[in-house]
Amino acid sequence: MDALRRRRATATDRPATANSSSPSRENGHAPGRRQGLLVLAVDCYGAEQMKRALDVALSAAAAAGGPLGCVLATGMTVAEAVDALVCSSGAELCYPWKEVAAADEEYAGHVAFRWPGEYVRAAMPRLGKADGAQDADLAVDDAACSVHCHAYAAASKVKKVDSIRQSLRMRGFRCNLVYTRACTRLNVIPLSASRRRALRYLSIQWGIDLSKVAVLVSGKGDTDRERLLPGVHRTLVLPGLVSHGSEELLRDPDGFLAEDVVAMDSPNIITLTEDQAAADIIEAI
Repeated sequence: MDALRRRRATATDRPATANSSSPSRENGHAPGRRQGLLVLAVDCYGAEQMKRALDVALSAAAAAGGPLGCVLATGMTVAEAVDALVCSSGAELCYPWKEVAAADEEYAGHVAFRWPGEYVRAAMPRLGKADGAQDADLAVDDAACSVHCHAYAAASKVKKVDSIRQSLRMRGFRCNLVYTRACTRLNVIPLSASRRRALRYLSIQWGIDLSKVAVLVSGKGDTDRERLLPGVHRTLVLPGLVSHGSEELLRDPDGFLAEDVVAMDSPNIITLTEDQAAADIIEAI
């Protein structure tokens, strides 16, 4: 990230040439000109709930008059996401406005640091199952896997994130684990990958201060949801979108509580009403 920030500063100081071109300039889209970001990180995977969340985000962006960019951060894969940017719980970063919506290779290089890869893929089915579980309780989901994301279809008899993380660390593996899609999928991604890290990368890459970033989250969601709440960015909580999240598989009963991690009374965390208008969202941002 420091190297990226230095390069960004160098590129800003360098005068633009008349014949310089880039894919974003060719198709008239330049996200680096955005003055702020509206990040949609609600963990709803039904079509109706996602449509509602997108309507809220796009209405707010339109009310801002143009300088507000929209980013979707989700646990879905690139193929499953609507206009995917941050996918597979932060393991992939893509730009749909480019001619080829391939993963950002530079971001992939950041998250690949100390990624155990196939060693974790082989160990997870054994370490992630609870006592008495069958093979089908945690099976590889090949369609949802990518280079930096091992995805598993999760059933009822699976261990919680804290327990699996401890087992992996005892074997020298350090990874991020995210239950997504209402406890039905487990994403195992590099330690350097997360939705929060991807947002920081974008803020540096596009030259947008994190204080001008707004993250929309649902009242319930994936097990990494609480990591999106604190920070210098503004967090807007949309209640009622998600009826069943994955938080129950986050930590053991004797572990610390969410209140120990996130100060919900922070002025940067705002809970919106279900019928709040786009103008109210812009005012909150």
